[in-house]
Amino acid sequence: MVLALLRKAGQLKKHEELVELMADRGFISRPANDALWNTLSAC
Repeated sequence: MVLALLRKAGQLKKHEELVELMADRGFISRPANDALWNTLSAC
């Protein structure tokens, strides 16, 4: 739901950039084979 709202507002790309930064810095971990994330980020 949050990703859908971000997509509508044109902010999904910015969200993805922030998530990438957090993952790179070790604040969060994201499995590379996460099917849900891959599906959502492809939209």
